[in-house]
Amino acid sequence: MKKNACLFLFLTLLFLICGCVYRARTYEFDQPIENIEKVEIMTYDENTNTTSLLKELEKEEYTSLLNSITKLSCWKYFGDGMRFSVGKSIIYITYIDGSAEAIGYNNNVHINSSGEWEIDMYYFDDYEFYDLLSKYVDRDLLPSITFEESEMPQ
Repeated sequence: MKKNACLFLFLTLLFLICGCVYRARTYEFDQPIENIEKVEIMTYDENTNTTSLLKELEKEEYTSLLNSITKLSCWKYFGDGMRFSVGKSIIYITYIDGSAEAIGYNNNVHINSSGEWEIDMYYFDDYEFYDLLSKYVDRDLLPSITFEESEMPQ
C-alpha cells in the first residue's frame, strides 16, 4: 500500500512539473496565408486596452514577415505562462472570415469572428521579435522592450 501511494505521489508530481514546462516550437498560425485579409503592426497599451496602428503591410511584406516568424525561436507553455499579455508591439492578422490573431513577443490572442478571445501561451525571444518588427517599422516607433520595475514577470 505504501509503495503504491509513493508511486502515485511520484507520478502526480511528475505530471504537475511537466505540465508547467515549455517546449521549443514553430509558431502555428490560425489559418493559411491565403485566408489573410490584412496584417498590421501596432502598439498595444495594456492599461487602456487600446492599439495604435504603426503600419499596414503589403502582401509581399506580410508574406515575408509571417515566414520569418516561423523561423524565430518560439516556445509554448503547457501550464501557466509568465503573464497574460501580448506585449507592447503586436502583429495583428485579420482573416477574411472576420477572425483575427494578435501576436506579441510573450503571448498571442486568437479572436473569433464573434469577438471572443482565447489566449495562447506561445512566446518568442523579445529581442528577436523586435528585431524582426524593426525590418518593417522604424525602430524609434516601437515601444521599448525593457520592463518597468512594476512590469517585471514574477
